[in-house]
Amino acid sequence: MKQISAILAAVLVLVSLAGCSGSNQVDVDATVQAGIQGTQAAQAGVQSQVNEAVAATLTAMPTPTLVPLEELSEEELAQSVEDSVDEAVSAADQASDASDSASSDGEITQDELEDLYYLYYLAIDEAEQALALAEDYYDLYAELFDLTISELEDIEAQLQYIEESAAEVLTVLDDISQTLAQGGEIAQQTIENLQELGQQAAQHAGEIQERLPGWRDIRTQETDSLINQALAVLPNDIAETRAGAVSQVKEYIQSMQNAVSDGRFSLDELNTISQLGANAAASLSHFGGGDLAGLSDAVNGLTRNFAGGQLPDINRGLGSLQNSLPSIR
Repeated sequence: MKQISAILAAVLVLVSLAGCSGSNQVDVDATVQAGIQGTQAAQAGVQSQVNEAVAATLTAMPTPTLVPLEELSEEELAQSVEDSVDEAVSAADQASDASDSASSDGEITQDELEDLYYLYYLAIDEAEQALALAEDYYDLYAELFDLTISELEDIEAQLQYIEESAAEVLTVLDDISQTLAQGGEIAQQTIENLQELGQQAAQHAGEIQERLPGWRDIRTQETDSLINQALAVLPNDIAETRAGAVSQVKEYIQSMQNAVSDGRFSLDELNTISQLGANAAASLSHFGGGDLAGLSDAVNGLTRNFAGGQLPDINRGLGSLQNSLPSIR
């Protein structure tokens, strides 16, 4: 910065004069202190400009929409995860492309710098949103699904790499911002660092794009497998009376309520529900139609919903089944 250079030059001149002339004494300490204060003030001004640019960037960024998890089926939550991951990938690619474009001539303009700040902050924000939704998926299904969760963890790792690369780019952008504010020339190494980090973000984004279809297929396969296994469980206790059948349905409902009340699905809960459901459905079928008609299918439907992680359908189905019980004698 010209102001800093001028201050330092003046200090050197005054120090030189003080050494050559004993008759014209200069308060060197005071002059140096004044120079330091001027330098600090100038640096504070530069940092203020950087802070203002960052604040403006953050203000301009979109606000995420909260997802009501209790209203989402497994498919809907998984789709929300996929959509958010796609947005993070797109943001990382945009930021990387902007880095290449801005640095292709070996210089970075102020307008290009502001665009880069925005795009890399956006990439971080989108990655964080995707990671948050992935955590929501973990919270609900980590104890139920195995391969599905493992595949999602691999995608999560790539999202974290995007965050790390973007954060490193922001550090480089801060250096560039201060250099521009001081009227200096951006070092070639700084330009190369910007390009390399941008390419890293794009590589991680590409890895995610390759993995997403696999995650989708594994989810479908694992869910179908769990549903088939749950509905294939054979009854081991068929009631001998209508009252006994009703009692089994109530036990099944209570077990289902307990299972969903903790906000997560587990394989142990599914095994218990599958056996109780098989018993209740078999007992209801044993006593035929009338006011019991359709209830066996309702029980099996709830078991299917639990195996598939369908919380909204479970809540609706439980209410319907419970309302049917009082009429049964």
